[in-house]
Amino acid sequence: TRAASEEELARIGAERLATMMGLGTTTAEVKSGYGLRTEDEAKMLRAAVRAGELSGVDVVPTFLGAHTVAPEFTGNRAAYLERVAGEMLDTIAPMKLARFCDIFVDEGYFTVEDARRLLTKAKGVGLGPKIHADELGDSGAASLAAEIGAISADHLLHASEAGVEAMARDRVIGVLLPATSLASRMPYADGRRLLDAGVPVALGTDFNPNCWCESMQLAIALAC
Repeated sequence: TRAASEEELARIGAERLATMMGLGTTTAEVKSGYGLRTEDEAKMLRAAVRAGELSGVDVVPTFLGAHTVAPEFTGNRAAYLERVAGEMLDTIAPMKLARFCDIFVDEGYFTVEDARRLLTKAKGVGLGPKIHADELGDSGAASLAAEIGAISADHLLHASEAGVEAMARDRVIGVLLPATSLASRMPYADGRRLLDAGVPVALGTDFNPNCWCESMQLAIALAC
């Protein structure tokens, strides 16, 4: 991603979005998170919007600079989070490159405290909060999603009862990504448990290098 030009990212992004449109998708959220430097995260978000224009798909861009710790900051998560919540957010928000801000909260990634800090600042500069939550274990991210007023929380394979109840109470959308479970050989999220608790549930493909799924039909079939 760092090596690719913005034009190349837009071109290949448009090709992938065109495939999605051929399968019926007309609106797609596109997250950054594969550049992990200010200039590359901004490049990804601009390219995503351009890809939407080229393909005819409505693109909703989300800033996910806190996808993982950048290699330059290995062993220093706090310093990288400072970069994301500082320089990156200060660059992306005024330019209106994204509508939402996301963070991966899980063991080995970022903590609930990290997410609270980043998403509080993101809300203050006009970005809606989202969370990658409880995919690998119960990190408490589902509860935080409700506390912070997140529009959605993704994955939720290991969300606690308290977290599910909080999401239901505050109408946080649970986004389930069954193709990711298939690709990564992980358990599937218990969608029925979420629905029975009153959590509004959505499905996504989670198209990414690890989960090459452009088809919502496949995601729906796996969810069923």
